[in-house]
Amino acid sequence: MSIETCPVTGVPLSPGETVSRAAVNRLVVLVSDLPSLMRDLQYAVAGLKRGSGGGGWIPAAREPVNLQLMLDVDEMGDTLHMWAASLEEHAGSHRWVHRRDWDAVRGVFSLHANAVRRWEEAPQMIDEVTYAVHRLERLASPGARAAVFVGSCECGWELLARPGAPEVECGQCGAVWDVEASRAALVEAALGRPLPLPRAVEVARIVSPDVRYSTVRSWISRGRLTPAFVDDRGRRLYRAGDIIARGGLRVRRGVSFGGRVPVDAPGVQHYALA
Repeated sequence: MSIETCPVTGVPLSPGETVSRAAVNRLVVLVSDLPSLMRDLQYAVAGLKRGSGGGGWIPAAREPVNLQLMLDVDEMGDTLHMWAASLEEHAGSHRWVHRRDWDAVRGVFSLHANAVRRWEEAPQMIDEVTYAVHRLERLASPGARAAVFVGSCECGWELLARPGAPEVECGQCGAVWDVEASRAALVEAALGRPLPLPRAVEVARIVSPDVRYSTVRSWISRGRLTPAFVDDRGRRLYRAGDIIARGGLRVRRGVSFGGRVPVDAPGVQHYALA
């Protein structure tokens, strides 16, 4: 008779288990530093937007690498929150896990550790949470934060350029890409990505300093701007490109559009920018 083994650790499973106790323990340890990790990353995102001198916040022009860091942190954070909420539901808990409450998200995985072991979705959950945390750790590393992310190569490898470099060589296949064209394509891809309203406004401000959150809210209330997408959790998502096109706003000098679009760019659209 064959013995079922844990897909994470390879150790034999007890009857009814989908993952081993060791796999769950690894998961709990993995997320133990999540609050401090997310604080470090949010500080990095915020620090890139903070003006020099006086310590005040200013609507400074930001590089696409800042945008990509913000979007990557959001995406990985969404994955962690989704699995924490799903685990709460599986465990029969009625406690609401608030978005961005990383202490609460961490607590879910330790509080319901026993429930994880007999959950059919546990192998997928552990795999995706592990990937998300490792991705966040890599984003927080000094080397990643010092480089400029300018998109993805056709082979799928991330392109990380030295600040000020005109070209970047793919570390996987050796292909050489123009940095400015790749960065422009990265911004354009972000303009076509459905995002929560605050993020969509923030992305729009990268290419147009005239965007005002209060103005965008008034467009929505008057029906002049509608969501591009409503996700399975009922969140209304907007595209930054729609915001710019709706207002006929000026594009910040030095921001161009065109060039190579990364192969993994979601839903790139071209907008009539005034």
